[in-house]
Amino acid sequence: SPILLLHCCSTKGNAMKDHSQFRNGVRVIENEFSNDRVFVGPPITGEPAGGVFYSAELAAIQAKSGGAVVHALRVRWKYGNDRWLFFKSATLPGGRSLDTVVNDRHVESCSASRYCNYTESVSAVMPLDALAAASNGLRVQFGSALGWTVVELPREYVLGYLQALSIATGGAPSVEPETSRIPKWEAVPTRPAG
Repeated sequence: SPILLLHCCSTKGNAMKDHSQFRNGVRVIENEFSNDRVFVGPPITGEPAGGVFYSAELAAIQAKSGGAVVHALRVRWKYGNDRWLFFKSATLPGGRSLDTVVNDRHVESCSASRYCNYTESVSAVMPLDALAAASNGLRVQFGSALGWTVVELPREYVLGYLQALSIATGGAPSVEPETSRIPKWEAVPTRPAG
C-alpha cells in the first residue's frame, strides 16, 4: 500500500512576508520569439519527511494579444533514493483532480550503491476559483510511486500573486474569452506554464 507523506512546507524566510512582498516578487517574462507572456511568482521551499525537498511557485501564461490566463503550480522536487518517485498527479482538498504535466526528470548523481540524487519538475493546472478560494492558503496533494506529498502556499503568497497578475494584465487575474468571439479555428490558450 502507498505511503502517505503528508507535511506542511517549511517556508523559512517566507513566513514573515506579507502579500505586498510576494506581489512585488512576481516576475513577468516576455521575449520577441514567443507569442506568450509568462508570470512567475517567487519560489517557496519545503522540506517534507523522507528526504524529499521541493521548490514551488505559482505561474501563469497569457497570449501577448490578451485572452485567457492559465495558472499553474510548478514544483521542482529533489530527493535521494534507490529509484525514481515519479510524481505524476495532483489533487485539491475535497478530491478535485488537477491536470498535471511532467516537465522534466534528471539524475543529478549516483553512488556505487545505486543510491541516486533525482530532480523532477511537475506542473499542475490551477483553476482560478481554487486560487480565489485560498483564503487560508493553498494546499495541493501530489501523488508519486511512494505515496502523497502535500505542498502548501501561504495565503499571503496567493493573494500577492493574484494582485500582481491583476495589475500586470490590467484587470482581473483571468478573463475567459467570450465563446462568440472565438473563431472555430482559433485555439483557446489552455497549456500550463512551464
